[in-house]
Amino acid sequence: MYYPAAKISSPFLRAATHADTPQNKKRIDKKTDFLYSVLIAFASEKGRLPKEVGRPIKAALFFRRESFFAFAFYPLRMAILRARAGKAFAGRPNRAGLCVNNKRHAKLISQRGCRKLNNTILSLQNIAVSYGGEQVLGGFHLDIQDGEFVTLLGPSGCGKTTVLRTIGGFIQPDAGDVFFYGKNITALPPHKREVNTIFQKYALFPHLNVYDNIAFGMRIKGKNEREIKATVHEMLSMVNLAGYAHRGISQLSGGQQQRVAIARALAIEPKVLLLDEPLGALDLKLRKDMQVELKKIQQQTGITFVFVTHDQEEALSMSDTVVVMDGGDIQQIGTPTDIYNEPGNAFVADFIGESNILDGLMLEDYSVRFAGHTFQCLDKGFGKNTPVDVVIRPEDIDVVQADSTHITGEVTAVTFKGVHYEIIVDVAGFKWMIQSTDFRAVGDRIGLSLTPDDIHVMAKSEYSGRFGDYSTFSDEMDEDMQAAGEEEGKADEG
Repeated sequence: MYYPAAKISSPFLRAATHADTPQNKKRIDKKTDFLYSVLIAFASEKGRLPKEVGRPIKAALFFRRESFFAFAFYPLRMAILRARAGKAFAGRPNRAGLCVNNKRHAKLISQRGCRKLNNTILSLQNIAVSYGGEQVLGGFHLDIQDGEFVTLLGPSGCGKTTVLRTIGGFIQPDAGDVFFYGKNITALPPHKREVNTIFQKYALFPHLNVYDNIAFGMRIKGKNEREIKATVHEMLSMVNLAGYAHRGISQLSGGQQQRVAIARALAIEPKVLLLDEPLGALDLKLRKDMQVELKKIQQQTGITFVFVTHDQEEALSMSDTVVVMDGGDIQQIGTPTDIYNEPGNAFVADFIGESNILDGLMLEDYSVRFAGHTFQCLDKGFGKNTPVDVVIRPEDIDVVQADSTHITGEVTAVTFKGVHYEIIVDVAGFKWMIQSTDFRAVGDRIGLSLTPDDIHVMAKSEYSGRFGDYSTFSDEMDEDMQAAGEEEGKADEG
């Protein structure tokens, strides 16, 4: 279906005005403007409009009736929910492949996402926060892009929740500024920021049913009941809770309560959704299911998600960008793949998954020596004979017959993990972890085979030497078993 730009004219759109009521005319005019921008974008860039989008839009523009607009907006549904006269809507592409940047500008985009000239939605600059004289954040900088799923990942006490609360306005920083679309909102109270927060305990109202919980924020904002009803049912459908509107909160499972909290947060159409470890209270299976649901919802809505967790699996499975933190500082920012395969220092390598971290010597570009052997690698730029840290992931090691050409060691522990065996191997006093589908018994002597792609070289850092082999891992297990034995002995004596 073709729509030459010459035929897409204002007189054509304004002809045959059939507003159902005078009250509808203003609303229909806004929707007409939006659809007009969509047609102009397609005509100017491609000259072609997909029939599944073009036919309902053309009918809506010609007849200008509310029922036709509902039909026309089906493929653009999530975009329309956020469209407001004179305001920008920025997000990821919806089912029609459109990203609407403002009322008069629509752009055909690829399935990989919307990229504006400047799409930074949140910027934290030189943030400093202290509690009781102890500094938690100092000189903290972070830019978050519009439409991203960003995860702040780190151990307890690293400052990730403080960052989240600073964004939400619950903490006033000692120094620094928070910018939202380039506007300084540091002094703006939480209720005036276009962000919403989901806490670990959800904070649902127990005396209200599901419908009223979701409707609460919209009523505070003064929306009419007709719009509230439509939005509530839209949100319930999105979180797969259609039919649960009149249930009490106490009648819901933990996962269902969490989805109600998500629906309530999304109902007021925030630009940014903050999630403070919302999966922490769920069991393992439900937590994995909710990881999928959260990512799906974020992709459907295009809202920027800022997620806080200490669970590496959650961060890797859901995020577009992972921000690894420790001691109030950012250790590394990157995609989940980059963070896992190319850790920036020993802390990131140890915290994200399992790692064997060894002292090495970079002989020259693409050549490194460690564990008594020289290996070819893919790394360069460290200089000649430079001390480095070498990271080997347990799943990258192949178990072979022991010989002089391979690293060799003795198996000291084997743990069955379901899909693989976790094998601890003592190599000249350094205990390696190997994850393999091949069983090896304790006491076996085996060889470890590595390819250049299995080896990752890092520059020495303040974390060098603090993480390494799995001697501590094994010792802690022995200590725990010994302590458990002593407790049982005391109980028997009693």
